[in-house]
Amino acid sequence: MIALLIGLSVQAPPLPPSVTLTGPASAPTSTPSAPLVDSGTDERPNIVLILADDLGFECLAVNGGESYETPRLDRMAAEGVRFTRCHSTPLCTPSRVQLMTGRYSFRNYVRFGFLDPAEVTFARRFQEADYDTAIVGKWQLTYGDVDPQRPAQLGFDEWCLWNTDSPPGSRYADPQLDSGGEIQVRPGTFGPDVLCDRAVALLEEEREAPLFLYYPMVLPHSPFVLPPGVDGTVEGAQARFAAMVRHMDSLVGRVLDAAASEGRRRETLVIFVGDNGTDRRITTRWEGAGSEGLDVVGGKSRMNTHGTHVPMIAWWPERAAPAVCKDLVDFTDFLPTLCEAAGIAVPKTPKIDGVSFLPRLLGQPHEPREWIFCHYDPRWNVPGRPGRFAQDGTYRLHHDGRLVDVERDPLGTHPIDGDGDGSRQRLQAVLDSMPRWDPPDRARRPVITKD
Repeated sequence: MIALLIGLSVQAPPLPPSVTLTGPASAPTSTPSAPLVDSGTDERPNIVLILADDLGFECLAVNGGESYETPRLDRMAAEGVRFTRCHSTPLCTPSRVQLMTGRYSFRNYVRFGFLDPAEVTFARRFQEADYDTAIVGKWQLTYGDVDPQRPAQLGFDEWCLWNTDSPPGSRYADPQLDSGGEIQVRPGTFGPDVLCDRAVALLEEEREAPLFLYYPMVLPHSPFVLPPGVDGTVEGAQARFAAMVRHMDSLVGRVLDAAASEGRRRETLVIFVGDNGTDRRITTRWEGAGSEGLDVVGGKSRMNTHGTHVPMIAWWPERAAPAVCKDLVDFTDFLPTLCEAAGIAVPKTPKIDGVSFLPRLLGQPHEPREWIFCHYDPRWNVPGRPGRFAQDGTYRLHHDGRLVDVERDPLGTHPIDGDGDGSRQRLQAVLDSMPRWDPPDRARRPVITKD
């Protein structure tokens, strides 16, 4: 089978004293290792984090995808740093909670579609550092606990969001959006365009403080619809999805253009990433590492490589030289990375599981991760879905003992019997270092560890 990943020995976050791995450990610290700006000046960068909805690694042309047109993302990759081993969780809410807090799901995942308002998000950390903070796009974090001011409680000064209310209404045609706590239906408009208009306006607005903008897009999640300007005769989920990916790419281009406009006062770091694997109804032709190609069935909600392997590109023309990075990255790493880029100290409590990849982005010496970890239990032990794994550059060890070569077996259907050159023992030590979890016990919820 075509290789999805090329094996690489990489560095890890620290483990308890009883667990050791080969080589020195890299860990998040209470202060940035190399501040980029003088806190006494006004030179801190704007930071934009774009999150696509249901877009696996295989979808981007620059990653070898052959089914969709992504010219702006391809150009972004050519001008920036393309990461080839970024992994999310397999589903939207746990990925977003991890991304926003820098913490694995066993610490703070309460229920699907919900983020505990007591959690310290990246927005709150930026807000406390005197950044202007804004979120535009998909919310889906207050299910069962509707609160019109929840985005503000989680650190956002401004917002224009779909899915803060219940029922959520349309995200596409005639969208129902929440602007600063006021729900409005926008007749005759296309939701993604309205949201992108707001993101661009925020970047173009004159402001004294730097801006942190989180832009979780609503595209290209189902239902599969035709964006404006597309021939109305296009039929079928596959063709409509292709049109949605192309439109998503054009919206990313608008944000990049706004960030790069002449006369702007600040540098801007833009990071693009997918939230989980592609919808399982979609099949993508992927060139991969070979010439014959491979048909990749979307892996959303599945604990295999196609479910967690997502595209990631960082663009910072003033500081980050074009490169391709094969380091392992998981979603806990974004919070410490973004904070370090802004010169924001990350306190030791509550515990952050992520490791900053900023040095790698800037071409500086860096000890990358040896492993990534995923705890996935989105609907409290629904049969066939929950799981845990630890993964290095070549192997993924699941909580049930299956050791999978992710290069040769991305679906995990042919586990190996051996130790994988010592990977089984090392990855088992990672799993053993995490709090106990009993997935077969569906009668009760797992204990959430807050530290």
